[in-house]
Amino acid sequence: MFHEKLTILIKISGTSNTMIARYVNLDTSYISRLKNGKRNLPKNHDFLKPMIEYLFKKIKNENQLTALHSAIGIDTIDFSDEEYIEIIYKWLIGKDSLIVPDDNKYLEIKTNNTSKIYKEKRESRIYYGNEGKRKAVLTFLQKVIHNQKPTNLYIVSDENLNWIYEDPNFTEMWKGLVLKCLLLGNNVKIIHTINREFSEIVPSINVWLPLYMSGRIQPYYYPKLRDSLFQRTLFIAEDLCAISAVSIGFKTEEMANFYVTEKTAIDALIKEFNHFVNLSNELLEIYKREDIKKIHDTFRDFFNASGDAVYKSALPLLFALPKGIMYNIAENAGSKELIKIYELQKEMFLSSIEKYKTTIFIGKYDTIMKDLDKINIQILESIYSKKIFFSKEEYTKAYHNLKELEEEYENLTVIEVDDISYDICFYCKDNYAIISNNSYSHLVFTTKTNLLIEAIKEFLSTKFKLKS
Repeated sequence: MFHEKLTILIKISGTSNTMIARYVNLDTSYISRLKNGKRNLPKNHDFLKPMIEYLFKKIKNENQLTALHSAIGIDTIDFSDEEYIEIIYKWLIGKDSLIVPDDNKYLEIKTNNTSKIYKEKRESRIYYGNEGKRKAVLTFLQKVIHNQKPTNLYIVSDENLNWIYEDPNFTEMWKGLVLKCLLLGNNVKIIHTINREFSEIVPSINVWLPLYMSGRIQPYYYPKLRDSLFQRTLFIAEDLCAISAVSIGFKTEEMANFYVTEKTAIDALIKEFNHFVNLSNELLEIYKREDIKKIHDTFRDFFNASGDAVYKSALPLLFALPKGIMYNIAENAGSKELIKIYELQKEMFLSSIEKYKTTIFIGKYDTIMKDLDKINIQILESIYSKKIFFSKEEYTKAYHNLKELEEEYENLTVIEVDDISYDICFYCKDNYAIISNNSYSHLVFTTKTNLLIEAIKEFLSTKFKLKS
């Protein structure tokens, strides 16, 4: 209940009703009625955020923070003040509650004017609804980040994804924490649900794509159709903690999300996850710099594949460059082999656009010219470690060469866009897709899974508003 949470927050801060009322310009008796539940929180509660800001400023020492974390159900992490205030606000107005473990341990918290016994951080908790799931996931990720050594994470969810995307602030916080987990050396094994509506898959690609570039995610998918009655979510950190949830018919509001840290429970959930993995297929093949032959073979197979194609790259791709520029690139890269790859790919590309519709998204000319010295030419077909850049003259020639090809071939469409990543390239055909990363990790992802390929095309079309 709101009044109970507000009372706890005020006691932790060691602040009087009079001090709060003076700060937010309310009557002292009104604060008292809010605390004892005689007055409900009004729909228009503009005073609440300033009140939280004031109370949070009074929470200064470690004991107070420990009590706050215990009350709202998060583990210790260095949030910014703005993030803390947002978390406290959502806790105050939310409906989730916590389970107290059987051991009922207590922690004495002393503030400026009060001494109160507060329950210590729970080993098991229940969070309710989408807001509760967000809190549970934040708690989970915080515990992983503060662990002393990297571990293995296991994730699966076929529940409605509104809990991630309906709050943009949470989505960004979630992405940042997951990325931090990956950069700290934690590995993720995930089972994706790819038979979702495109309205769910497209934002998922947008969220997960930068995370995949870490090279620490191993993805799977369950190939058979499932009914829509029971949905399952598992977030598991080996030997640390886990979240388990079940919902009915995509109704996640008010459903329970169980957060546990007991090893026996975690081990049981890992077994459940592994049973599911054994029934699943790999979603992507992932190649690193050392897999050079497989990468060559992958691109050869892609260009040999039939069907309409969609490409996305900040700069014109290798096969669309003029020969003179390509020879300069090969010389700078110190590779005669690159010329052979270029000539083969260009031949197959030109053959393809005579028969199939092809769309290429590239960065806008003026935008690219401003950033030209920052953009490494995307030659991931061979994964060369040396970074190679266009001169302005070379880029202008490459750009005009691509535009001339567009005029020459009716099936080719070149679309210039503003919002384009300099590091990630997409190559998509009807039954084949490649995503290549030209940044620090130098990864190539390939898939022949039709649902994912269609989702990637939809993602590109939606992102860049492609008109059919």
